Amino acid sequence: MARSRPPSPLPRREFLRGAGACAGLWALPGWNVAGLFSRPKSVAIVGAGVAGLSAARALSRLGIDTVVLEALDRIGGRVHTAALGELRIDRGASWVHGMSPKNPLVELFRRLGVRLVPDHVPFHLFEEGNGFLPKWEVKALNKSVTAFIDALPALRAQLGPAADVGGGIERFLTLRGLSGTTRSRVRFMLNAFFEAWYAAPTRRLSLEWIWEDGSFPGLDGFPEGGYGQLITALAEGVDVRTGSPVQSIHYGPSGVRLETSHETLRATHAIVTVPLGVLKQGAIHFDPPLPQAKQAALDRLEMGSFEKVHLLFDHPLGGQMDELFYRPRAGGRLFLKDLWPFSGAPAVLALAGGEFALRMASQSDAEVLRETAEMVQRVTSSGPPSIHALPPVRGDVTRWRDARFFGGSFSYLPPGASPADQQALAAPHQRLHFAGEATHDRYYASVHGALLSGLREAGRIFGRDLDVHDLI
Repeated sequence: MARSRPPSPLPRREFLRGAGACAGLWALPGWNVAGLFSRPKSVAIVGAGVAGLSAARALSRLGIDTVVLEALDRIGGRVHTAALGELRIDRGASWVHGMSPKNPLVELFRRLGVRLVPDHVPFHLFEEGNGFLPKWEVKALNKSVTAFIDALPALRAQLGPAADVGGGIERFLTLRGLSGTTRSRVRFMLNAFFEAWYAAPTRRLSLEWIWEDGSFPGLDGFPEGGYGQLITALAEGVDVRTGSPVQSIHYGPSGVRLETSHETLRATHAIVTVPLGVLKQGAIHFDPPLPQAKQAALDRLEMGSFEKVHLLFDHPLGGQMDELFYRPRAGGRLFLKDLWPFSGAPAVLALAGGEFALRMASQSDAEVLRETAEMVQRVTSSGPPSIHALPPVRGDVTRWRDARFFGGSFSYLPPGASPADQQALAAPHQRLHFAGEATHDRYYASVHGALLSGLREAGRIFGRDLDVHDLI
């Protein structure tokens, strides 16, 4: 989702491609120049997530008649701040990735007066049956991730462009001459890291494009009080109609017509910002059908599985947990994070990506909560000083993959896909535009990517580049 990921235990990679966040707006394929430079009079936007609201907010402030149609009975999309008892939790996006002034979210939260709490707590690895690994071994495992990233060019050359990350990991382990427990632990660390970061099993991730997306420097941080504050600010003064799922979009050189179950809406332009999963499901009928290049891109790109489990206890759990990868005896991996340093509440956040998230789909909420609470119990009872975790007083489980209007958490590139597919998905066609994290070839799977994509399409329609200063 729009990116709720555990912070990397490694220094993040910096920009890997030369273009700036807003560069190249006038050079993408698929443009219909005659349609683009027609004076906009009204814009209909499908989806009230960060991409849709940022586009709507910017256009409204520029004097363009704008309406947002949202299928749900709430706004925010994959940004959803909710209550768990007295605790405010982010069920979707949690982190601002890279607290650098270059990150547009940093500037927006600054203008809103929202403090970003830096996330730099100690990182651990816990094995069921063995307990916490010593710090020196965790440090060595982190170095193995760095070594794998450094080896990516050689691995790509050996395995070819159709290879997956899982195959790359096995080749890396063999080239390093690793065996036994060391090989098993390095394999676990690499799988856990990339599955958590990209929300897909490593056997489904493209080795060719892993770690080639962009990032902002600096620590990651939590918006104090939740991400929902950004949604509220972006929606201020915007005409948003919730409970209005768009069933069909008819478009041509002269404008668009959108049909919902209870109204027909006409506009000179439309911006579709629904998640990739919704487009892949064919939930919206396009007339005429989307261009072949765009449909092919939809077929190649995939939606990842990344779920959250929040547990709220009635007492502090002790300080030895911090944040860690949990390795169960039965296989799989889970990321656990103590929220006490950030919220002052005795709460734990568990994040499941890739294989573990897919397994969760077959379990009930009660089973997931019980299993996660048992993991927390083992962790907090294994290292002194400890306060054993009693059953949580409240819990919450997300189901982004199965949610009708989402179909997953955020997008990723499987073998066979490439940034060219993200560019094809982003390309306007006549008066029809597309935004959302899956349309950003540099910052996909992130909130800042969704935000920048919304500004990109609003700028294309209005005729000039837009930035955060056009929002607040």
